[in-house]
Amino acid sequence: MAEPVGLVIGGLSLASLFTNCIECMNLVRSGQNLSKDYQLSITQLILLEARLKAWGNSLSVTTAGNEHPTLRNNWNEEQGAVGRCLVSIKELFQDSKDLERKYGLREIETENRTLVFASSQQSPAFQEIEDRLRYDRNTQQSTLPAWKKSTWAIRDKKRFDSLLSLLDSLISGLEQLSDRLKVIGLQRELLSLKIQSISRPESINLLEEASSQAEEPRASQNASRASGHTYIRNICKDQARMMQGDVDVHEQGSYFHRYEDNTASGNSRLMQGNMSREAAADFWR
Repeated sequence: MAEPVGLVIGGLSLASLFTNCIECMNLVRSGQNLSKDYQLSITQLILLEARLKAWGNSLSVTTAGNEHPTLRNNWNEEQGAVGRCLVSIKELFQDSKDLERKYGLREIETENRTLVFASSQQSPAFQEIEDRLRYDRNTQQSTLPAWKKSTWAIRDKKRFDSLLSLLDSLISGLEQLSDRLKVIGLQRELLSLKIQSISRPESINLLEEASSQAEEPRASQNASRASGHTYIRNICKDQARMMQGDVDVHEQGSYFHRYEDNTASGNSRLMQGNMSREAAADFWR
């Protein structure tokens, strides 16, 4: 009986592509004299790695030919979404100039990566997070080409945080697939078990702070979108009054409006959007 064939994306095996993504993320390290802010950013990256690994483990993507049955059964429909997310993650790390210029990283000049870890002045709390949530850095056999094994440290936190945001968006896309395939519960359980293996109170506090910091941009983005308005096929007639959008309102996030097929006739007026008290008084006079 023939062995089952592993899933493939554009000529690349799903198992290899997934492993490459984890390895690429794993090449960003703490470096020396890590400040609290930088430590939080690296911890956020480690949490993203842990989410990606939980996704892969829940679908058995590294066991070529024996991936989760629901993924294999739906591969024709889902391979495009999986490929876009994984390839995009890998491509983020392929251009060293982009890593330096766009994402605020600097290459650590050493031929022996273990020297980087030995020289890092990491807190015990951060060290436990790395040891528990990342692959064993001493025994892992990398599948990346030798020229891609550079190790990177953060130089510019703000730019690096933009990389974290992109990674979060791509991994969230994969998690939406898990939701569609009804395995999101297993993925969350695997991630929870990993996090529960961390025992130091200081490590738990660092994880919670990093997780909370990672949620802030999402909450801000969602709030901005929620403050907008959508107007479709509104009809005003007779003496009604129409106004759509913001009038004399300057709060951040009040610009996400959508208007389609709205009509007014006669002496009608209709206001849709945000309006200051003074502007409203003038409008309704």
